[in-house]
Amino acid sequence: MTWYANKIFAEASPRLLDLLKHEPVLDGHLFVLTGSIPDSWEPSTGVVAMPAPGLLVAREVCPPRDGCPDDDTAEWHGKDAVSWDELGGNKPSAPSVDDPYSPPNAFLGFLKNLSDTAGVAVSYYTCCMFGGAPEIELAWVFEHGKPFHYCCERNERVDVRVSEKDRIVCSDDVLISTLRHHGVRLASPYFEPHTRSFGWDRYRL
Repeated sequence: MTWYANKIFAEASPRLLDLLKHEPVLDGHLFVLTGSIPDSWEPSTGVVAMPAPGLLVAREVCPPRDGCPDDDTAEWHGKDAVSWDELGGNKPSAPSVDDPYSPPNAFLGFLKNLSDTAGVAVSYYTCCMFGGAPEIELAWVFEHGKPFHYCCERNERVDVRVSEKDRIVCSDDVLISTLRHHGVRLASPYFEPHTRSFGWDRYRL
């Protein structure tokens, strides 16, 4: 498995793809997963179907290299890294939560604007792993004008926040919950695109 995953997910609608193709910084970093992918590392098991238009993945969107001395995410991703500071521009601000790992409001506003304009759910998922298991797993989802924030540290529990005041505890995994917004039904937290050997090039736009 990867050490870090930092991805934008969305259903690959024509309107969304058109909007993202006008973001130069994402050139070469956009992928559409189609068909199906294995649902386990074990051979001859089931598969996970992608939504009909495909699952849009923008990778790897993370803090800039000089953003924090203790954060080596961009360095680890190397040429695949895209700074979230380069996305957002003058887009409207979005609701945020008091979380030390939260992306900047301009970037969250960029995601909200994408969702509102394209009419599809748009999410940002980030995690760091150790030994194949997530240490910290977070996601921000915008769907029908409503924000969702998923948070889990060391598999203790998943907090779900839909506003600054409303918080519930969810029994599902963060990635399972996030991808459900995009029509992807994972049977377990295993996600083939988070393995180092995954063949991204065949899905590149």
